[in-house]
Amino acid sequence: MRKIVIHSQNRDFGALLRGLLADIEAHFVVTTSRIELLRVCKLSLYDLILTDDLRMFMNGSDMMEQIRQGGFLPQIFVFSHDLSEESAVALLEVGVNQFLTLPIAPEKLRHKINKIEYQQ
Repeated sequence: MRKIVIHSQNRDFGALLRGLLADIEAHFVVTTSRIELLRVCKLSLYDLILTDDLRMFMNGSDMMEQIRQGGFLPQIFVFSHDLSEESAVALLEVGVNQFLTLPIAPEKLRHKINKIEYQQ
């Protein structure tokens, strides 16, 4: 079964994502702080992180290394209302897998998630 973390400091956004993905078979964990996100990533290997907290990967942050712990998983999808080309390039360079512009069609999001291979 897929293991997905929904991370947002905005509880409403996290709840909205969880609701949009209710029909996807997965084990979901919702985090609202970076400390909590790191804790759950250290306890278990997740397939996907969905987040609107793009700043945690900017300005020389080592969050990607802490989240992935030397591996390729989890994949990371970042949501944003407004993402400049420079920001997008910077995030790609640190290893973010997908940028999703808000608002996003629920079908498009579910399709992208369903294409991800997950750990057995």
